[in-house]
Amino acid sequence: MKRILAGIAMLMGMFIVTNVFAQFPEEHDPRKQQEFFYSKRLGSWVVMGQKGNPATRQNPVCVAATQWGADEDRSRVMIVSDLADGELYMAIGTYGWNIQDPPGKYELRLNMTNGDRTIIGHFVEYLLIDQRSVVIPLLPPEVFLPALSGSTMMEFVMPGSIAIFRVKIENAQAVVNTLIDCVDSVKKGARDI
Repeated sequence: MKRILAGIAMLMGMFIVTNVFAQFPEEHDPRKQQEFFYSKRLGSWVVMGQKGNPATRQNPVCVAATQWGADEDRSRVMIVSDLADGELYMAIGTYGWNIQDPPGKYELRLNMTNGDRTIIGHFVEYLLIDQRSVVIPLLPPEVFLPALSGSTMMEFVMPGSIAIFRVKIENAQAVVNTLIDCVDSVKKGARDI
């Protein structure tokens, strides 16, 4: 869990401060090519494979990320596959939240829908990172990825008076397939991480 939190803190910092597309490793930028081993854009989503960093205890990861909004009201979602631990988790953040609870473990309801049809709806544990960011750790890939691939909307129903957060999903099947391709490229030894 400590390794997850270290990796999440680094990713959330990168994602909060900068535009996710600015982090996208363009082929002509050798500095970013040293940090990333995989990169594809899929409409409003980016799938990236980021090399690990033993000095910061960060494992190599494959990340599917999307964001929208201007700097002062940016929202974002990252689905992260930790390649060393095999764990799948999701990080969500929005400037629309101002959660006053202390950092810790809580529970929210995650609904995935396709039109009027609910594909999955479960209560899941989340970690409150700060007033605007949460992480849902240890998602079961065999349940989460098929549900995501058939969804057009994710809804995070937060406890108490915290605003519901909805994410419209474009090209869900392509996003899931590309995230799996990133992971598989490492498993097959096609990538040096």
